[in-house]
Amino acid sequence: YARYVARRLRPIGRVLDFGTGTGEFVKALRAQGIEAHGVEPSCTARDVAMSRDGLSIAASSAALPSGGWRGATAIEVAEHIPDPGWLAELYSVLDPGAFLLLTTPNRDSLAASLRGAAWSQMTNPFHVVLFNAVALRGVMRRAGFVNVHLLRTGPVFGRTAVHKAAHCALALAGRDSSLRVLGYKPTHGVPCA
Repeated sequence: YARYVARRLRPIGRVLDFGTGTGEFVKALRAQGIEAHGVEPSCTARDVAMSRDGLSIAASSAALPSGGWRGATAIEVAEHIPDPGWLAELYSVLDPGAFLLLTTPNRDSLAASLRGAAWSQMTNPFHVVLFNAVALRGVMRRAGFVNVHLLRTGPVFGRTAVHKAAHCALALAGRDSSLRVLGYKPTHGVPCA
């Protein structure tokens, strides 16, 4: 996803990784030449990021300097937070026109359909809410984001061409394992509901 942010979204200014954990994605963004910073509520994860890599990770969006936030990412975070209010908090620190790239497990994936209650994302005790595309877009829109749309492509993992082709087919059908949603803070005015 770091290459996608660098090549397709091309942020000019700072990018915030919300729920950065130990800062791996912040480092990946920086390796792409992006000025990246992280927010992580877990003091244990923040301590690891700061002691191991010298990263400065904020405990909340409120602790960030204002202005200059041209984008944000929340990679595999939404499923861990029961209250979607964090999206409004994130929205409030972003500059007008800034993007939010959010990924989360897909409740409508083929694997979820086949495995039902035994689906690994469903049985993960740290996953407190699971989304499908309609629900996730709705939550982002209610937080104020506009032009919210599902990305049908993303990193393709796998060793064989057949595996990669199957992944692409599932993504096009909206049935792959991960949702990738992109939205923007309006450049002016108040968004319509």
